[in-house]
Amino acid sequence: MFKFLKFFKNQILLNKRLTAEEELQKAEGYRIKFTQAGNESVITYYEGNREIPIGFEFTLLNDVILNTNSFRRWNGRGKELTPLEYERV
Repeated sequence: MFKFLKFFKNQILLNKRLTAEEELQKAEGYRIKFTQAGNESVITYYEGNREIPIGFEFTLLNDVILNTNSFRRWNGRGKELTPLEYERV
């Protein structure tokens, strides 16, 4: 019963947490969007008018594997990220 109440509380507070995260991203000057189409999962990082699609996948143990080579250039084919930008992303 306690687990159900905890789950219910988390669902109620989810919108509040998502709103707080969106405000933080806006204040920091970036935005993150998650999309999934079939087996392909992508995080798109937006900063100003630039964007980087970052490929990732989940393992059987729910670990996340990021394809770090997928975010070396803005907009996938554009200008290469500086080392500082790469760390920030």
